[in-house]
Amino acid sequence: MHGLQHQVSVHRAGTELILLPCKMVWWPDGRILFAADTHFGKASSFRQAGIPVPAGTTATMLDTLSTQIKLFEPRELVILGDFVHSSRSAQDDFESLLLAWRASHQHLPVTLIKGNHDRRTADFYGNLRIALRKERQVACGPFTLCHSPQDINPQAFNLCGHLHPGYAVPQLGLRCAPCFWLATDTLVLPAFGVFTGLARVTLESSQSAILIHQQMLLQVDG
Repeated sequence: MHGLQHQVSVHRAGTELILLPCKMVWWPDGRILFAADTHFGKASSFRQAGIPVPAGTTATMLDTLSTQIKLFEPRELVILGDFVHSSRSAQDDFESLLLAWRASHQHLPVTLIKGNHDRRTADFYGNLRIALRKERQVACGPFTLCHSPQDINPQAFNLCGHLHPGYAVPQLGLRCAPCFWLATDTLVLPAFGVFTGLARVTLESSQSAILIHQQMLLQVDG
């Protein structure tokens, strides 16, 4: 187990990826920020169903995205699937918040690798000026991008999401914390959404879990 770090550097496919405690990945050579599974509108969907859940999650996530955009000045933001949780129309203002946020970053290209929850109409993504990629695998420099680990390219290093990985460290009192799940050919990003569950992962000898803990990162190797 490594000590707590502000960021973790991973070298794969002849380049560097920087894992961040905000659950995002920065690729310096390509100047791209990656996130996965934002699930915007999930809390709204639950409230529509009469389930009391906290409000304000959309604003919190958009603030985090804006902070990282200001810090890194990327040439592109890529979402690895499940941008919006539900295809139903929301009864609150989460869509207007997305539109306002997009207007404040109108010159930044945003690409979405289609996930299983991304079932909105083309007009929805068009209004947000988001480029929707429907292929299961999308080439990006030395990487292959996909939503689910089931769709990885075995001939490349893959970035994906979908699983919402989490890992437990009982000696630190962590029953299950969101994590990056790193294997030889794949990096699974944690769910960026603040209202998402976790799928507990186990580590093989060639794998690592990089946990988000106290707004820092803790690496555990298998």
